[in-house]
Amino acid sequence: MYTRKTPIILVVTIMLLAAGGLSRWVRVSRAFYAMELTPLSQSLTTLPLSIGDYKGKDIPLSLEVLDAANVDSYVHREYFSQKSRLRFGVYIGYWGRENTGMSHGPEVCYPASGWSIDQPATEVPLPVSNVADKKTIKIAMHRFVRADPEGIRRRAVGFVAIIGGQFHSSSVGFFWHEPRSTSSGSVRYLAQVHVSAIPERGGWDATESDILVFMESLIPELSEILPGMDNSSDN
Repeated sequence: MYTRKTPIILVVTIMLLAAGGLSRWVRVSRAFYAMELTPLSQSLTTLPLSIGDYKGKDIPLSLEVLDAANVDSYVHREYFSQKSRLRFGVYIGYWGRENTGMSHGPEVCYPASGWSIDQPATEVPLPVSNVADKKTIKIAMHRFVRADPEGIRRRAVGFVAIIGGQFHSSSVGFFWHEPRSTSSGSVRYLAQVHVSAIPERGGWDATESDILVFMESLIPELSEILPGMDNSSDN
């Protein structure tokens, strides 16, 4: 039974299970899979558990979910602020092997797990501090609804894909870009960042603003972990 106390992070688990079925045909249809792994600059587990006023706790994914996602590394957490009482579900998936990553985001995953799109996604500019500069990236903001026996459920999701060190507001249609040249060689990988929250008293707009503020602090932390982020560009 769903209640407001149900951990928001559980939605990601359901989403990944549904998305796994959609992505399997991509994996099995490829005759060749590059096995060389593009390593992370640091382990994803080094992403701070404290970000601003928020304290995070890890929520391990089941073997079934990990098999569906076929992820090389991931972070699956819930961040909560005692000060603001805001709660965010955070999922970051990393695929460092060619042709193994899921090439779609929330616009595919959520409907596949029974959610309806409340309105088309909007692109929102977000200024973030990178390792080498300060720039503006585009975040895709999604609104989903679902009718359950207990009532209408709502979910706001902020999403960005990072492909070979470059930011994209969607990963639909992307498999792998040509390698980028860096001081340490070529970089080929896909990372997806999902930050979700339940719209309540402030409604959709206030919740999306809260997500963006949180992501403004989250993205610079990731730039220390993901490879090729020292001179990335926005597309």
